[in-house]
Amino acid sequence: MSDPTQQSTPSATEGGDGQQPSKRQRSRFVISQLRAHHRTLDERQSARRAFDDRFQQVLKPHVNVLADRAPDEQERRVLVVEAALEDLVRAGKELPPDTMIEPELPRTPALAVPPVLKLWKTLHGPIPPPAAQGTALALEFTSDGAPLRDASVILLLARVPSGPQDQPPATQIAGRTDAGGKVSLPYDPTAWFPHLVVVEPAGGAWSVVLQQPRSGQRLEIPPLPRGGPLGWWHLLMGATRYSEQLGTGIRVGVIDTGVGPHPYLSHVRSVGAFLDGQWQRGEEAGLDARNHGTHVSGLIGARPPQDSGEYAGLAPGAELLMARVFTATGGGNQGDIAHALDVLAASQADLINMSLVGEYSAIEQDAILSALQQGALCICSAGNQNGAPVGFPASNPECVAVSALGLMGTWAPDSIASMNLPSAPDRYTPQGLFLASFSNVGPQVGCTAPGNGIISTVPATEALPAPYADMSGTSMSAPLTTGALAVLLSEDPVYRQLPRDWSRAAYARAALGRGARQLGLSPLYEGSGLARESTF
Repeated sequence: MSDPTQQSTPSATEGGDGQQPSKRQRSRFVISQLRAHHRTLDERQSARRAFDDRFQQVLKPHVNVLADRAPDEQERRVLVVEAALEDLVRAGKELPPDTMIEPELPRTPALAVPPVLKLWKTLHGPIPPPAAQGTALALEFTSDGAPLRDASVILLLARVPSGPQDQPPATQIAGRTDAGGKVSLPYDPTAWFPHLVVVEPAGGAWSVVLQQPRSGQRLEIPPLPRGGPLGWWHLLMGATRYSEQLGTGIRVGVIDTGVGPHPYLSHVRSVGAFLDGQWQRGEEAGLDARNHGTHVSGLIGARPPQDSGEYAGLAPGAELLMARVFTATGGGNQGDIAHALDVLAASQADLINMSLVGEYSAIEQDAILSALQQGALCICSAGNQNGAPVGFPASNPECVAVSALGLMGTWAPDSIASMNLPSAPDRYTPQGLFLASFSNVGPQVGCTAPGNGIISTVPATEALPAPYADMSGTSMSAPLTTGALAVLLSEDPVYRQLPRDWSRAAYARAALGRGARQLGLSPLYEGSGLARESTF
């Protein structure tokens, strides 16, 4: 049985429902049993019965069960509980050795935070709300001559030198543009002055950072290029044509924030939402909560009309399954990820894209290994902590970790994508490629792919029926790798005949390595090289 004292300590929460078995400080934990080392059905069922019995007898009296996914004996049982740590340590000694008790470990989408926001938080710590309101910064945004409606606008404020010294050194406020592209952001001018504005459009225009904004300004935001169906990232990865048949016969699972609605992704099938220990089924449950999953799905499988000028996925013929594990503000603990992995593997996914990061979890690692044993290879974002070691789950040796590239000259001035240039000269190639400054690195990197200023689908609105937006992060490089590999495998008759066991996943990994093209960067940056959908 795992020792929860050896895990990262979660934030404590106090009980208050009158039913908790202890008045001591309580925290949230995820409890499950390991399954991957049990190779036969009889072994799994026997282990599951032992887990159920000992949990009922030993642990249940000491915990408040918040969620209990208790499927039949062939499947993994995952519980979210609230308990005092000392109770778990004492009772856990009587549990079967394959029982895992871990603090709840949240996951986040592997999207790069705009550098200016990251620096702002580093310099000033947590950003509080403005202390008072006395005036407003009124701005108007257009793109391609039309009002930029429903854009997210974040105003970064710095403390005035003569202002109250009891104020924090910085703060921020946020708003959205109206139908006319206007936004008004109130603040106290005796305490603050406008420093930067970060604009993230709902679609159709670049995400930008504007310095020293002045009230009353009318600002033109550069429109996104519409040179599809192939973008520079397609060409770099060996794609030379668009066909809705590319990737046919390959089933791809995506674990993310959900998908759609978007007309070019209507073929993506939801397997439901895995949230806080519960499985919510149906297409509605799989709708995107944060835009991220729709962007990721579009990079793999978007099917725009041929003459629309919009960008296609690398493998539009692949069958896509979405498992949503995030809400609008959180979600995605290791139990939810393990549950999603189990469902996708049981659905016979060939590849599983995981554009997310978090702390190490043995429960999640066990689910990855179990998926591998069923023939599914997990392709994961390396992470976006500015050159830090590869994050989990990408650091897992059973996964493929993907770092992120950029290409000079592929973004608009003042765009967020323009801010991700590395300072180290060894991160550049003579061809104008570079390892993005946000990308994590290390010996676990399996390959690299474009991830800076990548344009893809985001959820549709009444005003924007088929929108596209730019995003940056290893969240983008992982699905591009997944799409490229799906095309390679769809054209490989040997792969299609392999049994659904570890040999199928191993063959897929080897095919990715054979197709990769070395760029001359350090293996810590590019692994085996640039992922390609063609070996030519």
